[in-house]
Amino acid sequence: MRRRIATLLAVLAALAALAAPAAGQVTPRADMGVTLTEGTGVLELDLSIGLNAGAPGKTLALGTSLAADRYSGLSVSYGVLPELELGAAGAYTWSRNDVIGVHPRRPNWPRLAGTDERTLGPFHVYAKYRVMPFLALEGGLVVPGTHMSNDRVAIQVGLPFRHTVIPGVLAVHARPDLLLGFTKPGWSAGTDVQVSIYVDAGVTANFLPELWADVSLGYGRALDPTAATLNGRLGTGGLPEDGFLPVSVTLGYAVIPALEFFAGFTLTNLLPINGTSSTDGRALTLGMALHF
Repeated sequence: MRRRIATLLAVLAALAALAAPAAGQVTPRADMGVTLTEGTGVLELDLSIGLNAGAPGKTLALGTSLAADRYSGLSVSYGVLPELELGAAGAYTWSRNDVIGVHPRRPNWPRLAGTDERTLGPFHVYAKYRVMPFLALEGGLVVPGTHMSNDRVAIQVGLPFRHTVIPGVLAVHARPDLLLGFTKPGWSAGTDVQVSIYVDAGVTANFLPELWADVSLGYGRALDPTAATLNGRLGTGGLPEDGFLPVSVTLGYAVIPALEFFAGFTLTNLLPINGTSSTDGRALTLGMALHF
C-alpha cells in the first residue's frame, strides 16, 4: 500500500508540474464557487490516520476523515458545463483494530470491521447542478466495494451551499444530505431501504490568497432503522443512538496555482458512547489537490 501511495504522489507531482505553466494566479479558497467553473477540474488525494485513544495508528486509509468532505480517497471532478460538475471518488482502508464503522453518511454504515481488515471502497460517482450562484443540487451513487454482500449500495441526494461573504477573505458553506441505502432485509433489521441523514456547516477563511483555514461541524443520524434497532440486531451497543457529531479544523496552502496541500484534524464524534469521552475519537487527514 505504501508503494502505491508513493506512486500516486509522484504522478500528482508530475501532473502539477505540467499544469503549472498554464495556471494563472491562485484563486483564494474563499472565492471558490459551489460548482467548478466550466473547463476546469480537480484531482485530489486524501490520506488519513486514526488517532483514537488507546489505538493510535491502528487505522490507515486512502480516504478522508474531514467533516465536510464527501469525496473520500482519490477523487476527480470536472466542470463540463457552466452549471454542471461531474465527479468520481474511491477509498481504501486498512485497520488493525476491532472497530465499528458508524459514519451515517458512508454507504457501508453500519459495518463491523475485524482485525487486520482491508476494505476497498466506498466508490462514489456524482453529478452536481448549480441552480443559484450559491446553491446546487447533487445526486450520487455510492457503492461499498469489499463489503458488497452485506453493506448497502446507496443513493445520495444533497444540497451544497457556498457563499462568499468577503471576497478573497471569508466564505460560509453548508450541505444537507439524504442517504437511501439498499441492502438485505435480514442485515438491516427487516427493512428494504435504510434511511439516514448527514448535515455539515463551516467557515473558510483566507489569510493570504495561498493560505486558508476551514472549520466544519457535521451531524449524522440513522432514521430508519434507528441506531437502537440496529444495535439490537447486531448484538452490540456500539452504534451512536444520539447521532454522530464530527468537527474538523483544516489548514491548506497553494504552493503554486495548480497545486495545494492541506492537513486537517478531526474529532470524529463529540457525542460519547459506551462511556467514551467526546475527544477519544480522533483522526488526521493529509491531502493534496491538483487544479487543472
